[in-house]
Amino acid sequence: MSLFGPVVRLSVLRTFRQAVFFSSISTLFDKYPEKSRLIAKDKLKRRGFPSTLSTTASGFDLRDLQLLRVTFQPTPFKSNVLPDVDDIGFPEEYILPNISEKELLNKKFEIEDFKEISDDQVQTFLIDLHEIVKNVHSNEGMEEAETDTLVNNLLVQIVGLHRYPLRVRLYIAREVYMTAKPEFDKHIKSKNLIPTKCYGEAQLAAEMLACGNENMLRIASQTGAILDQTIFAVRAVSTYFTFYKTVIPKGYWKELGYGLPRKGSIIIKRWPEEMHPSGGLDIAEPSGRQNVLEAFFKMRKQLLQ
Repeated sequence: MSLFGPVVRLSVLRTFRQAVFFSSISTLFDKYPEKSRLIAKDKLKRRGFPSTLSTTASGFDLRDLQLLRVTFQPTPFKSNVLPDVDDIGFPEEYILPNISEKELLNKKFEIEDFKEISDDQVQTFLIDLHEIVKNVHSNEGMEEAETDTLVNNLLVQIVGLHRYPLRVRLYIAREVYMTAKPEFDKHIKSKNLIPTKCYGEAQLAAEMLACGNENMLRIASQTGAILDQTIFAVRAVSTYFTFYKTVIPKGYWKELGYGLPRKGSIIIKRWPEEMHPSGGLDIAEPSGRQNVLEAFFKMRKQLLQ
């Protein structure tokens, strides 16, 4: 994810009202995180809560999701995850209906051979995609920079989303407990994409919580009100994209202010339904590119409303 490690956690960009696609936080470097975590763990013990929750998003697994009462819910309907907006106006020239994984895997692939593609940005996107597909099918794996380049091109140049958070934090018992740094996962065969970590979804859930926490605190400092937080996220592994949405209720934040949730819970909806990354939308294929672009442009329009 990385929304960008084991999965691409494409956490992006701006905060517009409560609906966010990962708020932009670029200056959150805590001077005393270890001390804060020790205080939080002591509070949890004294208040009768388990103190075994991971303190980093990358360390999250199924047990941490259970402690935070977080579950994933697959849905066959993209309308359950993506914003309900029309007239998104995404650039159809990137769909490239005649270019599939077969063409991208061609050992004689040369961008100049595609005479019908004259736009230099589309050419750049196609070259990046070719490099990813080529290396996915090799035994050498791929360089992290290749994944970074593809996702950066997709989000910044094509969709127009310009920033992602460098680090975000989750407060428990009013102390900084967990830090999350969205990062990239390079390869579908990554050893980090394993069932006990829910194929990267445990880390993604931690990052969604941390981002929602930052947004909640920002709004509370400005208005004095604790509000529900709607978070959109995407996991991108190699060429496969999966989209997520959750609404974190204000009561959940209040419980975290004291300890771990006992009543409140969070459901994160997933589309497409498959948990394994290979069940996501494949941008190496025309239909996958169209669905991924439509999803990103729906999110973008929702953010700008």
